[in-house]
Amino acid sequence: LEGVLNQEKSNALPAQWLERQSPDTAARASYCDRHDLGDVPEELPRFGDFYAARRERLTSRIERVLQINSVADAATT
Repeated sequence: LEGVLNQEKSNALPAQWLERQSPDTAARASYCDRHDLGDVPEELPRFGDFYAARRERLTSRIERVLQINSVADAATT
């Protein structure tokens, strides 16, 4: 995100920002799916778990796209 929109996102918890940007529940769910957000927390104490889970999902997605596991397996045989 660029400019003001990025700054607005940085000034709010993810769930608050998402609700402001996409008041429509279906649109918000679609956005979360497209960006591998999973269960977006409404409270700060749950943010660490959210971050760790999203990082794991994104790592898996990158590995699938780059076929890292296939390359690593081929190198060991």
